[in-house]
Amino acid sequence: MLSKAIIWQEQPYISPAAWEKADLMDVKYRLAADGMWEAINTVHGGLFPGIYRLHVLDEYGEFLPLPRLLDMEPDGIVYIGTSVAVPNRVGSLKKSVAAAYWQVDAQTYARLPYRDAEAHQAGKKIVRIPRFVQRFPFERLCVTVERYTSEQEVLDVVAYGHTELEARLLLKYEAQYGEKPALNA
Repeated sequence: MLSKAIIWQEQPYISPAAWEKADLMDVKYRLAADGMWEAINTVHGGLFPGIYRLHVLDEYGEFLPLPRLLDMEPDGIVYIGTSVAVPNRVGSLKKSVAAAYWQVDAQTYARLPYRDAEAHQAGKKIVRIPRFVQRFPFERLCVTVERYTSEQEVLDVVAYGHTELEARLLLKYEAQYGEKPALNA
């Protein structure tokens, strides 16, 4: 059985038999990996509606627990999002966050102009919090993805759009930890 510590780095191929043994919701896809989008798309079978979370990893590749107002958050979640096409949205997230890291001067943490008006909000937020770059190196950021599994979730997406489910996830997170993830706030 593959462990929760599976981290997609730059492995060109993992056999279907190995993936069948893994819990796909426990797979961590590093933002810094070149093949991240292709891995998500291949492993999950193309575009799908669902949830994606941006996490911070420790030096061992495990989730970095983060202090929150009411409790420690064990999974290092800094952003929660939903989409009707998760692989595409995660690709946008990666592009935006990578650009944000390039827009912050590593020596002075000064903000440089952010030019991509269509960027994912997480990247825009990182540029406004320059010390985020210092505290959480790009190589330690990963995403986990999850398909909507219940018929009701799929019907909700059709009826209300993915933002309704995202709002519910954020309310649940906020009720437990007393605040939203840093890049959702």
